[in-house]
Amino acid sequence: MNSYSSLKKEFSEYWREKPVRTMFWVRFLAYFLIYLSPFWGMVLAIYLDSWDWDYLQKYNVSKTWYHRIDKVVDFLEYLVIIPLVLTTPIAPYYLVFLIWRTVGMVLYFVYEKKPVVFVIFPNMAEYLALLYFASEQFNFGWEVTSISWLVGLLVFKLIIELQFHYFQLFLPIKQSKQPKLLQWYARFNQSLIK
Repeated sequence: MNSYSSLKKEFSEYWREKPVRTMFWVRFLAYFLIYLSPFWGMVLAIYLDSWDWDYLQKYNVSKTWYHRIDKVVDFLEYLVIIPLVLTTPIAPYYLVFLIWRTVGMVLYFVYEKKPVVFVIFPNMAEYLALLYFASEQFNFGWEVTSISWLVGLLVFKLIIELQFHYFQLFLPIKQSKQPKLLQWYARFNQSLIK
């Protein structure tokens, strides 16, 4: 059996599991709330993204398969956001960052899930859009495409990626043994990485 057939068979087995399908559809349908309220829709999407691993690991979904599913679902969110940013000042930046992240996602799958690709290709598109929508929602007047904002976002995302994939400084190892506030913080940190 070749690797594609093996992968397809394994995916079919996971897809038969109701929790996997539920997680996929809840996250996917939530993305369309971004059209009703871009900022709050993205906050919900990030929250669900931070919650789904806790949910799926209870059903014995491996971390490898979780990442395979999660990266595809994340990418769907990035695509949903495109129409909302096309007429904004962040459009060219969002698209460049999305292409950059897409290259990283492809390399992640091609090179057998090496986490270094997420350090080199951080998810800046989603967080640039979140900052822009927050500025719009609350009339902050942030110029999120300025060099200082973009460099700050890059540094922030690199620290988060390094922390999660290599150092695990701020992420509790056993979340279930931590106080609720630390559990939420750990889930929030995980969502920042994607």
